[in-house]
Amino acid sequence: AKLSYEIQHPVHSSHPLNLYTSNVWGFNFIACDECRYICHGFIYFCEQCNFKLDIKCAALTAHKIGVLEEKKMGKVTELYHFTHPHKLVLANCNDPKYETACSICKLQILGPAYFCPKRLCKYILHESCPRLPQKIQVPFHLNHMLVSRLLPYINSRRWCYGCTLSLMTGEFAYSCEHCDFNLHVICANSLRRPLKCEFHLNGLYYFGRNHKSLFDLERDINFDCEVCDGSCKRKPFYHCLKCDTNFHLKCVPISDT
Repeated sequence: AKLSYEIQHPVHSSHPLNLYTSNVWGFNFIACDECRYICHGFIYFCEQCNFKLDIKCAALTAHKIGVLEEKKMGKVTELYHFTHPHKLVLANCNDPKYETACSICKLQILGPAYFCPKRLCKYILHESCPRLPQKIQVPFHLNHMLVSRLLPYINSRRWCYGCTLSLMTGEFAYSCEHCDFNLHVICANSLRRPLKCEFHLNGLYYFGRNHKSLFDLERDINFDCEVCDGSCKRKPFYHCLKCDTNFHLKCVPISDT
């Protein structure tokens, strides 16, 4: 409440900076031009230069060198990605109170991210997600390679072969160009190696913490353990893709040899 409405700051000495709320112009993401952290509260803003300074940096008198260090390390600060028509800008998303999900993998972002600076646009990615491979191969579909793409519109629903949950039109996924075979990004990157043991004839694939956000959306689907009949929801579990059965980790005996 005691913040000054206008300040002069050494990091942008050419013009005064005025106090605004970070969502006053309808932007979903605004990054401080000094530290590159995404701002969720008040900012100081130069309307002539479009320069933005968060409250934390405005309180410092010494010039921080975070952005310069980023450039020295060779990080790409701006890029285009085929999943989005606008330019994406690098920033840091480190506030756990704001659960920001990646537009590609749907997992929470805590760390470097690329976001769209356009007004009313909510598109944001992990820094690593634009580097996902264009083509991959998974052990349960060896006949063809899978290609990353945005799923086009069709009248019927699509299903992920890995987790058996639905895939939405426009969602980023890995698909087979020859078969009706699709995978969530999480499933394509997690289900690379099966667990092989005497307990079960087929390989078992691990579904862990990264899949929790997908399963939480499906309230009507049961994920019961084949051994103890207990629910596997909200817990890591093994899944057999051929039998469509689930097992708690503790219910799968694994030999020490």
